[in-house]
Amino acid sequence: MPDWWQRYHPNRLFYGWYIVLCGTGSHALMFGIVIVGMGTFFEPMRKELGWSAAALGAGQSIKSAESGLLSPVSGYLVDRFGPRRLAFTGVIVLSGGLALMSTVHSLWLFYLSSVVIALGQSLGGYTAFSIAIVRWFSRNRGKAIGLMNGGNGVGFFMAPLVALLVTALGWRDTLLVLSAVYLVVGLLLAAPLRARPEPYGYLPDGDRPDGAETGEADASSHPARPRFAGADPGVTVAEVFRIPAFYLMILAYGSGVALMSASVVFQIPHLENSGFSLKGIGLFLAVYGGLQVTLRFGVGWLGDSIGRRRIYLASFLALGLGSVAFANVSPDRIWLLGLYAVIFGFGQAGFAMGATTLIADYFGTRRFGTIRGLTQSLAMPASVLTPILIGRSFDVFGDYHLAFLVLGAVSATGILWVGAVRRPVLTPSARS
Repeated sequence: MPDWWQRYHPNRLFYGWYIVLCGTGSHALMFGIVIVGMGTFFEPMRKELGWSAAALGAGQSIKSAESGLLSPVSGYLVDRFGPRRLAFTGVIVLSGGLALMSTVHSLWLFYLSSVVIALGQSLGGYTAFSIAIVRWFSRNRGKAIGLMNGGNGVGFFMAPLVALLVTALGWRDTLLVLSAVYLVVGLLLAAPLRARPEPYGYLPDGDRPDGAETGEADASSHPARPRFAGADPGVTVAEVFRIPAFYLMILAYGSGVALMSASVVFQIPHLENSGFSLKGIGLFLAVYGGLQVTLRFGVGWLGDSIGRRRIYLASFLALGLGSVAFANVSPDRIWLLGLYAVIFGFGQAGFAMGATTLIADYFGTRRFGTIRGLTQSLAMPASVLTPILIGRSFDVFGDYHLAFLVLGAVSATGILWVGAVRRPVLTPSARS
């Protein structure tokens, strides 16, 4: 937290919320360009370069593999060096990856640019902001993460803009423009990041160590909260491998992320293949994005109110049902698209919130970055194999119908894994 903030804003909005807002903007930028926006480049690249859907899907698999392998490393680096340095580095690297992708004429260079983009995503973006936010918030962790994830919803509004740029400039020049935008805006949004509130005289949620100015009648009403600066309850990396809940969380994350990785690459191609126009798809994505903005914060608020684990459980059922609806969409059954937007949208919002907050809730924030990274890394096969298999399925059957039906069933198994999780007992420790 800058010194001038403490001097001139002693009684203003808790600084953690400004970190959340910057995280929202960062997520909107990354999700709109690198996640949803990439689907816009799929068909133009396939037609110009003559590559198969499986070959292009492998690019997403490479990004997923790279992100999975680097997640524990990037989490450790954020734990060790702080989120702001890693966020700056990630923005620069990802911007360079977008510029490199604009030059591709061969598969090896396409895959190399995918690796660079994945490296930028792993070092900055979600990792840096989420680690900071779970340390700045405890009671309001679901709301904070939900608001940050709302940036993903805002990112959907960028898809029509990216599509217009591709139409006007071509996909290569569009990538160069997006590279420059991401570099400038991404660095500005990363600047306010700070690792944790204790060095500035606060506990999570803006509470004071002595309970003053918290609005609590008794500061001891939160006995699990550390009462002195530097305290950080939670397990070590060595300890987490001896906790059964850790492995169940990996299985749950893998069952959900398999569907998430597929929707990233093949949502737009599936809608095109089902008979929807690119203009109509852009309009749908804008509506879906607006719905996600509301759902992600609403789900976070609901999780803080009735339990984040309950929302996480419900998200897997919603993902499964939503995927079945999406598999069967067509211009003649457009009502299924609305059903998909609501049900799958809730599932996606709940999954994004739960997958992050439950790691901190169950294992503490002491080594949150590394443990969260390990969860992603060990679930990596699901996100790596899925885009390749779906691309292959399209090359064989000519559509994505069967693939999304199967993925819907797989994602629903997350109910079993989360349902079996039992919360471990954490003890406060002054070690960092």
